[in-house]
Amino acid sequence: KSMSEHTADQLIAQHVKLDDTLTAMTKAADEAAKPYKDACKLIENMLLAKLDAEGADNFKTDHGTAYKSEIMKVQVTDRDTFVEFVTQNWREIGSQMLMATAQKDAVKEYLANNDGKLPPGLEISRFIRLNIRRS
Repeated sequence: KSMSEHTADQLIAQHVKLDDTLTAMTKAADEAAKPYKDACKLIENMLLAKLDAEGADNFKTDHGTAYKSEIMKVQVTDRDTFVEFVTQNWREIGSQMLMATAQKDAVKEYLANNDGKLPPGLEISRFIRLNIRRS
């Protein structure tokens, strides 16, 4: 059938049916993979314990290498103090330490209150996305 021969209701119904099938398939695949993922996690924990017990950073074997890497997370606990520090040290380290991005809702509000004019230094792009919601 050509596109004009399908009603919007038929197309949405088919999309919902396909989405349900994909959801069920994904759930089944996740359930089937769970014991394998759990076993991999157990082996990773055993290897980490073995690395720690032997005081090693890695194990190189014929089958591959297990190695430790440190992950650091950074969280701002006092925004005002941090922003003041970054501003005072902008040339030395501030511009590297602070990543600035515009908040979409604040920009929308600014546009609405300023005849659609953007704040200096910003550019926006828009696109249309189709959404399908179940009834």
